Amino acid sequence: MRKLLLAVLVMISAVLLSGCTLPFTQGKKAALQVTSNPKTTVFLNDEHVGSTPFFDEKIKPGDYRIKLVPEGSSGGQAVSWEGQVKLVSGVLTVISRDLAETEEKSSGYVVTMEPKTDKTQASMAIVTLPDGAVVTLDGEPKGFAPINVDNTSEGEHLLVISSPGYVEKSIKAKAVKGYKLSASVQLSKMPEEIASPTPEATASAEPKPAASTAPKSSASPKPSSSSTTITNTGDIDKPYVLIKSPDTGWVRVRSSASTSSDELAKANDGEKLKYVSSDNGWYEVEYEEDSTGWISAKYAELYE
Repeated sequence: MRKLLLAVLVMISAVLLSGCTLPFTQGKKAALQVTSNPKTTVFLNDEHVGSTPFFDEKIKPGDYRIKLVPEGSSGGQAVSWEGQVKLVSGVLTVISRDLAETEEKSSGYVVTMEPKTDKTQASMAIVTLPDGAVVTLDGEPKGFAPINVDNTSEGEHLLVISSPGYVEKSIKAKAVKGYKLSASVQLSKMPEEIASPTPEATASAEPKPAASTAPKSSASPKPSSSSTTITNTGDIDKPYVLIKSPDTGWVRVRSSASTSSDELAKANDGEKLKYVSSDNGWYEVEYEEDSTGWISAKYAELYE
């Protein structure tokens, strides 16, 4: 019997490590799985309960404060993570964290389920950090987080969370009738978004000392596409897009409607660009004469 139970747990762990989550129907206890990179010590309400990878199927249901503290030399430069989670009777909650030297470089997610009144339907609820990230389910954009996706088909799905300036994250999740799957996802900032003003940013904003003091062979007659900065704040005929990015002061213009596409230019906060078209949370704009690119609608407003 013991060998059979061990085999079942190993099989369940293999499924869960792939990023899936599912109801855990044995008994009335709650189950919790935690994985992390680097290896961490797991605390539940300040009580040391083990290290990652962690799995426990006999936890009393309720609200818990979970803390992950990096272990050993490999975790010496990583920050700890702490969060609140509700463990539900008969349900497995999955926590996955990638910890880095700062919070903005770290990422992860918490996926759990809770019973629905309607036992014939499955649904999802997704919240993100940063707020307003684009949520794509099985390749179909659903909108901006926080978002509820009702009438989700039962079975495995692929959630993709993306936001300009952040590293995209993909999560496998299994929807089950009679349950609402909840996913809380934190994205990590792209390295270039975290660093303090870089030579690239200085060069794009100031066409001065570097060009005159650098060897002639290193000074290009015109900036590369990634360093082009747009500065049009004057009047422009409608329809146009107004850039609204006060936090960073600028937004990327990309080659297609995706955060993984190439950067063509940077548009400053308050910039006005000619509107061309829209596509699932993105605006196509003319950033140079006869040159178009895409800007996330999260950081822009359309005037028609």
